[in-house]
Amino acid sequence: MPVPSDALNVTTPDTGKRKKMSREAARRVSAKIGHLIGTEKKPRDQAIAMAYSMEESGRLGERGGYKPKRD
Repeated sequence: MPVPSDALNVTTPDTGKRKKMSREAARRVSAKIGHLIGTEKKPRDQAIAMAYSMEESGRLGERGGYKPKRD
């Protein structure tokens, strides 16, 4: 099955399994990883896991910002 041009194959850090992620999602995750490493001084592995977790739970905004959960 051909991969759509707007999808990327990425390896998740927790399981090591490959899955498809849209380019927009990959940009959000990348921006969040950079923020966590640079600004918040998180270790690289932890920053990657946190960013993927936030993306999977729908908690990253358009530019990688964190969207707090609303009750």
